Amino acid sequence: MLGIFFLINGFVKFQGGISNITGWLEGIGLPGFLAYAVYGIELLGSLAVILGLATCLVSALFALIMIGATLKANLAVGFYGQMAGWELNLAFLPIAV
Repeated sequence: MLGIFFLINGFVKFQGGISNITGWLEGIGLPGFLAYAVYGIELLGSLAVILGLATCLVSALFALIMIGATLKANLAVGFYGQMAGWELNLAFLPIAV
């Protein structure tokens, strides 16, 4: 299920194009190239988890993404923000761990 959730989340996040994500990351003070890393981890990593490949490694990367997203992007919005609260991150983190 974790792989499926991250696969869907990855597709939704990047539907508008990776340039939108790079610009958004730069807007919150992170380097834009991280968008490519997150994209690869969320899409390719989720497929690996679904297939049962490298599950420990990918899950650790998912956990790092959730920690980073919570602290850098969603924390200021609050637990249950309009569109980007950190409640989903809080659910995905222990699942990944």
